[in-house]
Amino acid sequence: MGEAAAHPLLSTAALRLGLPRLPLVEWPEPSDADERVGLHWKTRTLVAHAAGRAIAWVDDEITEADRAWTAAHHPGQTLLHRVAARAVTAGRCHAVAVQ
Repeated sequence: MGEAAAHPLLSTAALRLGLPRLPLVEWPEPSDADERVGLHWKTRTLVAHAAGRAIAWVDDEITEADRAWTAAHHPGQTLLHRVAARAVTAGRCHAVAVQ
């Protein structure tokens, strides 16, 4: 897991929101099994990484399937926000688990 300090956008966002340094998720290779059931390949990893902590995930590929799965499998607060593809910085999507 990296730190938000390694990604200037997240460091700036955390600072403006008054949050501590935020952990970044190290994404695995995409999973065909998740995609076959309509789940984004990042969803399970994000929920596991959060371990019950609140999640904020901004991505251009979030679907209702991701929202439903997260609601069923994650006890913490969640914000899954879909954005236009052009809003995703350098092809990277961002997720944080906030303590």
